[in-house]
Amino acid sequence: SDLGSPAAICAYLSSAPAMARMPLEGRFVQIHSLESSAGLQRLDRANDGRPVPVDLNGSVGRVLGFASGSSRHRAVELWEESMVVGILEQNLRPYAQSAPEDGGFDLAFPGEDPNALMDFGAMLGEVLDSKGWAMVQMPTTDAACQAACMEAASIRRFDGLKQEFIPDYLGHGARGKIHVVPQPAQGQPLNGLQRVDENFTLLAQAVSAHSWHSMNFRCMGERWPGMVWVPYATRREEMSYEHDPLNDDDVDEGILEEHLKFLRRRKLGCMMWLDAEGGQITLSPAHGRPERAVTLPVSKRKLLVF
Repeated sequence: SDLGSPAAICAYLSSAPAMARMPLEGRFVQIHSLESSAGLQRLDRANDGRPVPVDLNGSVGRVLGFASGSSRHRAVELWEESMVVGILEQNLRPYAQSAPEDGGFDLAFPGEDPNALMDFGAMLGEVLDSKGWAMVQMPTTDAACQAACMEAASIRRFDGLKQEFIPDYLGHGARGKIHVVPQPAQGQPLNGLQRVDENFTLLAQAVSAHSWHSMNFRCMGERWPGMVWVPYATRREEMSYEHDPLNDDDVDEGILEEHLKFLRRRKLGCMMWLDAEGGQITLSPAHGRPERAVTLPVSKRKLLVF
């Protein structure tokens, strides 16, 4: 997905009484020294019948806030387990990430707290200013990733890009079919892909307040629609999506002009992986840029901003 001029979105509001912001709220944490998970209750309302795993030590997630009805337990949304449980703060420690080049990340995506989102936007601007890209760890659970992948698998109408446009959207050497994520109708519940796409809108909100000072562009309240990118299943399928080269008809119909408008407005590119089993992505600086080329491992729940 590419962000032109980012947009704003409403922030999350808690129904709990106002209280001082706790140190771990919104942060990624790892469970440790938990003697037993016996007696731990799921705090989410999922009706999947799954119990809390016997051993949660080493599990990683994001602190959502205080567990309902407790001033000692924290509600932690666990990534791989795809559930929310109440854990004592003494059994939580900040999650120590490795460098992005080693599979880690630069920043953790915050919760929907507006203050945390603003702080994240400022830190993101600093990282982008220093090296031209940032790897962000997303709090999306395995269940949410699977739901989005299932939604992508059910899409009936994909499209291909003209060969001349592929590098501008997907990079050099990319192969795959695309689908633009539709905006939900008013009052309609979000599907799996639309929930993931909301992350780009939150990112746009975080960036907008700092773009002029740290990124040298001014936001006007817009972002480009999200795009789903799925590999081709076969060579035959790839050939069925191939477009003819650009021609005079494309110029007359305004296709080339529309693409040039996109290039002029594009300021940040964002790519999030919902399903990945290894692989790498290489970022190469444009001609005259001071940044160095870098190759990064691809992994699930990572968001690359460049």
